[in-house]
Amino acid sequence: MIRIVALIRNFREDMRFAARQVRRAPAYAIFTILVLALGIGTVTAMFTISYGVLLKPLPFRADHQLFDVVESTAKGDETFAASYPEITQLQQEPRALPTWHLPRTM
Repeated sequence: MIRIVALIRNFREDMRFAARQVRRAPAYAIFTILVLALGIGTVTAMFTISYGVLLKPLPFRADHQLFDVVESTAKGDETFAASYPEITQLQQEPRALPTWHLPRTM
């Protein structure tokens, strides 16, 4: 019980000291608060971006069944791009994959 009272007393003394320092040098206090806010905002933005790019699941019903559409030329070169008409043609062919998974709406 004595430790809790001492902790509360120390906290109140620290808050009084902080208030006196802010009154003595308000520009320094404002600058320090702005730097802290900028740092917290930057870290939050980085975690948000890394979650959205790296950790968030893909917006597909069966994302473990995704595949690349690869087109080979006569020389053996492979291109990894398919146009929308090519994809719709592949969807209509009976030899194509049995199910096409379209993106879920966000």
